[in-house]
Amino acid sequence: MADGTTTTTAAAAPMSKLQTSLSTSSDNLEALSPNAPSLTSRVIARSSVGTEFYLYKHQVGGHKPLLRSAPGEVCKPALPLELQFYQGLASTYPQLIPFVPTYLGTIVVDLHPSSNGSDNVADRTNSDSVASTKSSSTSNATRRPSRSMDHRGVSLILWNKEIVRDQSSFLCEYLVLGDLTQGYTRPCVLDIKMGTRQHGADASPAKARSHSVKCAKTTSATLGFRLCGMQIYQPADGRYVLRDKHWGRLLQPGDIPPALHFV
Repeated sequence: MADGTTTTTAAAAPMSKLQTSLSTSSDNLEALSPNAPSLTSRVIARSSVGTEFYLYKHQVGGHKPLLRSAPGEVCKPALPLELQFYQGLASTYPQLIPFVPTYLGTIVVDLHPSSNGSDNVADRTNSDSVASTKSSSTSNATRRPSRSMDHRGVSLILWNKEIVRDQSSFLCEYLVLGDLTQGYTRPCVLDIKMGTRQHGADASPAKARSHSVKCAKTTSATLGFRLCGMQIYQPADGRYVLRDKHWGRLLQPGDIPPALHFV
């Protein structure tokens, strides 16, 4: 959380009516995609003390893959300013505590592709069952077909980029946060990028210009936030509708209410 920018992931609110309508099935979603591999149940990284990590299956946005270890925990790559924020939250911003995930500390993870069997992730990801659906909204953004798929797609794609980036063993510090989706069978998740400016003070001139252009063309400039991704569970066919950052960039202010129909 820095320079007016923060990405917030929100689980479906703990309301019985909402949970009943959006999380009715207790069946294993992966069973509905027989050709898709069960990579979210496969160990893909370990800590120096042997803690095992798996891909976090409810990720809907971001640049790096989220991991999970113990139930109720989600691990996110640690950025210096974000780490500083969480470490000083209780003393500096106590009023925000009810609105942010519980900070559980940090852990160093060895991201080593050769020991986790995650080779050819991109090829396997392509075997996920994908269907296109049309939104009922009237704008170009909401008329754009969205992917309805097994909700493991985002973390798999990001993980594949991560292991391609460096084929040797390397260490990465992760924040350990409370998992807001814990306790939900089929959580709906929304990733929001807050603020009218999305680049840090240390950004290069080229990066600052690129981010400024994105903000100017999106609801970041008009509303002070934009949608970066979401997953909406469809009980009728047992699948998630997955929306990505490109869809979010096309939304206009009037598109936001229908886009958030699941809440």
